[in-house]
Amino acid sequence: MNALQANIAGLSALFLWSFTALLAVFSGRFHVFFILTYTSFICFAFFFVLWCFQGKGLKQHFAYPWKIVLFAVIGIGGYRLVYFLAFDNGPAVEVNLLNYLWPIFMVLFTGVLPGERLRSFHVLGSLVGFCGLYFLLRSKVSYLEFDWGLGHVFGFSAAVMWGAFSVLSRRVRGYSSHVVPASFMWSAILFSFIYFTFYFNADQFKSLECFDWLYLTALGILAGAGYFLWDIGMKHGNIQFLAVSSYFTPLLSTLILFLAGQGVLSQGVMLAAILIFLGSVVASGDKLHAFYKSFNTDKKIK
Repeated sequence: MNALQANIAGLSALFLWSFTALLAVFSGRFHVFFILTYTSFICFAFFFVLWCFQGKGLKQHFAYPWKIVLFAVIGIGGYRLVYFLAFDNGPAVEVNLLNYLWPIFMVLFTGVLPGERLRSFHVLGSLVGFCGLYFLLRSKVSYLEFDWGLGHVFGFSAAVMWGAFSVLSRRVRGYSSHVVPASFMWSAILFSFIYFTFYFNADQFKSLECFDWLYLTALGILAGAGYFLWDIGMKHGNIQFLAVSSYFTPLLSTLILFLAGQGVLSQGVMLAAILIFLGSVVASGDKLHAFYKSFNTDKKIK
């Protein structure tokens, strides 16, 4: 696979993930643990079918230390739990934008690690992003009051969790993206145990219609296909280009929600979206510089 194909794969992953918020809204009438159980199973099934077509032994895909698998289950599964709880308890557009503060948290967490340091553009970008948070949650009654509900708390927590997991995954010895499918299998088992033990509702199954299964299945496939395509991009494509491209995901995701009639295009939301996007870009100035250098290098080679 050449670099162009890998970059297209990475961009495809970002495009697929942009629809996750909309599908989460459409699936919102079902219990969170049911959504997590079904989508985790579908995501694992996607990889299982892929492995069967590849013709390689299945055992190698589960040959990971239990500590690494547990780390992935807690990190990815925990993030997905808080993510869906956010959409279940708050306005879709606002929750979605809060979730996309995670690149800023990733930069901040990386900056305080041993051997790393926060630079001026890290701090400036973070401040710009948090200004977006102010415009998003500012009360219509007073400039000093905030409309902060449970969904907003979960959305903000999701950003913190994914930022922390992204940083820690680089530091945990033995962790790689290959453990993700196995973590989805164990997550499906864990979530199904919780759901069927505490929250099972037979009437909910009876109320499921064709489109409900379609939304839920698509939600699982988007996650599985997204991880698969993103992994290809990270391994064979231009990492700097894909990192910069990922900052457009919150804008595209928010636009998709608006086009689907799931939010109001208010001045506060528009300002928040722009500032969170700009904050992520500025805070990742080193990636922009690396992308600029790699782009110029490619031009010189040609």
